[in-house]
Amino acid sequence: MSLPGWPVAAFPEIFQAAVVAVDGMPAAQAGDVYRAVRRRPAGTIFEYTFEGHGTRFVRHIASHRFTWGDAVLIFGVYLFDGLVFAAIGVGVWALSPRRATTWALQGLGLCVGVYALTAIDLYGPHLFFRLHALAESFLPAVFLYLALLFPVRRMRLGQAIAASYLPFGLLAVVYQLWLDDPTRYPAVHEVATLSLTGTGLCLLAGVVAGYVRAPSELVRHRVRVVALGIIAGFLPPAAVLGYSAVTEGRVPVNVVGYTAFLFPLSIAYAVHKRDLFAIDALVQRGLYYTILSSLVTAAYLLLAALGTHVFHLSRLGSSPVFSLTFTLAALFVLPALRERVQRVVDLCFGRETYDAEEVLAAASTALGSTFDLNAILAVTLRFPISVLRLERAAVYLRTADHFEETMRAPAEAPVRLARVAEETPLAELLAGLPQILVRDALPRQVAADRAATLAVLDGLGAELVVPLACQGVLTGFIVCGPKRAGTSFAAGDASFLRTFANQAALSLQNARTFQDLRILNRDLEHRVHERTHQLGASKDRLAASLAQLESAYRTLQASQEQLVSAEKMAAFGRLAAGIAHEVNTPLGAVVNGLKIAREMVVECEAVALDDTTSAADRRAVLAELGGVVANVEDWTRKAISYIRSIKAHSRGAGGAAAPIDLPRLLERDLQPLLMHRLRLAGGQLEFRLAPDLPELYGDAGRLGQVLANLITNAIDACEGLPLARQRIVVEASAPEQREVMLSIHDLGTGISPDARDHIFDEFFTTKPPGKGTGLGLSIARDIITGEFGGTLACTASGSEGTTFTMRLPLRAPEIGARNAA
Repeated sequence: MSLPGWPVAAFPEIFQAAVVAVDGMPAAQAGDVYRAVRRRPAGTIFEYTFEGHGTRFVRHIASHRFTWGDAVLIFGVYLFDGLVFAAIGVGVWALSPRRATTWALQGLGLCVGVYALTAIDLYGPHLFFRLHALAESFLPAVFLYLALLFPVRRMRLGQAIAASYLPFGLLAVVYQLWLDDPTRYPAVHEVATLSLTGTGLCLLAGVVAGYVRAPSELVRHRVRVVALGIIAGFLPPAAVLGYSAVTEGRVPVNVVGYTAFLFPLSIAYAVHKRDLFAIDALVQRGLYYTILSSLVTAAYLLLAALGTHVFHLSRLGSSPVFSLTFTLAALFVLPALRERVQRVVDLCFGRETYDAEEVLAAASTALGSTFDLNAILAVTLRFPISVLRLERAAVYLRTADHFEETMRAPAEAPVRLARVAEETPLAELLAGLPQILVRDALPRQVAADRAATLAVLDGLGAELVVPLACQGVLTGFIVCGPKRAGTSFAAGDASFLRTFANQAALSLQNARTFQDLRILNRDLEHRVHERTHQLGASKDRLAASLAQLESAYRTLQASQEQLVSAEKMAAFGRLAAGIAHEVNTPLGAVVNGLKIAREMVVECEAVALDDTTSAADRRAVLAELGGVVANVEDWTRKAISYIRSIKAHSRGAGGAAAPIDLPRLLERDLQPLLMHRLRLAGGQLEFRLAPDLPELYGDAGRLGQVLANLITNAIDACEGLPLARQRIVVEASAPEQREVMLSIHDLGTGISPDARDHIFDEFFTTKPPGKGTGLGLSIARDIITGEFGGTLACTASGSEGTTFTMRLPLRAPEIGARNAA
């Protein structure tokens, strides 16, 4: 742990020897030595008695003040390495806590961290010396444990722990027992040092064996990263040692420990990183800069050695003029040197160089020059095969629910898997990432999905799969076989394939869209031609059909009018008996009155010829005759009134629209027609008419037809019931003088809920056969809605009767659709 400027640097034999006396005074503890030296000023020469390797010897050494610079040069490297090693171990374990290799790295980081941090205490007060010795005992164990798991697992986890930690656990016990024994401590320390060297060589041998034997390219890339870490971690210390030798020990060699952390850092990166191309890029750049730095460093050391030992320029190595001149010369030579170093790096990896920008420009021109799908597929295969020297390649495009092979090269290559389902783990990986998939470096998956993915890759014969995505949707992928030279895919290859795949995916999408449009256009032209032919063939039939439809419409219109009139007459027929009775009564009375009048005329003639008759008798006879004639006139007017009502109700076509006196229509026109049926049934017809009813506007005959139909239905519903329930109430009111509301309420049997939904349907009736046509309510609603602009509905129906309500606006719209009724 000494520095070049220290007095003890000239006495290498005192290393690992014990101080037993200072100036002849025995020293049992380290504190005795420090107290003896501290009593006298710095620079005092002390006589030290050493005991080592079974002999005693004396050396005279001057004391030296321990400065902050000495502390930084000696303990700074221990502090730095201790913290960095521990951070690397804990950090890698936190990123992947379930992997055995990260546990090995954590053990390595913590063990080296404890060893380095406790080394600060070696000069005193020696509180952590046993902990330092314990860490030193387990250093070989963590190296051996890592060698058994990296770069490939060579043993089960439990077996690896037992084989690595148990033997060195015994060494740690022995080390702790003999730590205070000066005669045995050097031997145990040498065993620990040799064990550390041996396990370190085992780790290096395992790394080399993994590179040679491992079938996975990812393992070989990990080994390359570790090799780069070894070079970067230990080449600078070697350079510092060489420079120290050239300058005759003027440079402290303790600084070489500041780069040692690069070795575990490279292992940590190789364990955690699974992106093959990222590792490849790191290795290439690291190797490039390592070779470049090594050449510059070697040139600098060579010139310094020549100047110092050949030309005897003792201050050349530390001369600023020499450093500045060398730097300017290096900057002048560096551009040409960089290109040659890159060629060396490519040669080391066995890769052929190509101008990616030029190739992509040519590919873009070829892809954009056509919309033919087969031509674009051929270009999509030709460029990867020719540029990367592939043995085979194929393009798979999405069709329905799977990906199907559309083209392969060479064409005679055997087809082992012609389609890939969309639900396979491989398709889900490509759609979810999306990134280039390498067979030897697949992302983490569950065991079943990983096995399925490898099976599909084997079926495709794929070493690498490049997704074809357009607007974030996976439209297909390119399957790349191995290279003809047997080399692996590089980061530059991945960059080229990603850019090329983006161009190809867009061109393929455009080509498929263009092809779909062309097919649709051809199909549309065929359909238009076929439709034109069909239209031409059906034109004559359509003309004839129009004539037939016109004739059928006229016939239907006449039939509809006849049907309405027939329904009206059917209702009138049901009232015929009552009408005949009501007309016969006044006619019988008239005939009887005329008979009496005839007898009275004869009597008047006799009275007139008899001179003996008094004037009073003559006046009495004439008065009686006048009464008979008046009676005949009254009965004749009643008959005329009935006939007028019948005529108004049985009119076949609607009359002109005019104001309607609703009370007159109900009491003078309808009531006489219905009285006979009411008397026969023993029922009552009651009118509850508001005194301020306004006049309606429309055809009074059509409205009377509707009211007669509703009242007749009410009479039928009450037929056969007790006299108390054979009562029909007709109410009329004008709420807010905006409309007239008419309701016909009976106390009959009511309408069932199922039939209530259909009572306004044509030909639907609840009456027995021969008593109803099923058209009355349908025609009534059409008259109210079509001619009066109102509504007709069954507003209540149950076991206690039925209510029909119609709402008629005060000014109905113009009657233009009367034929619709």
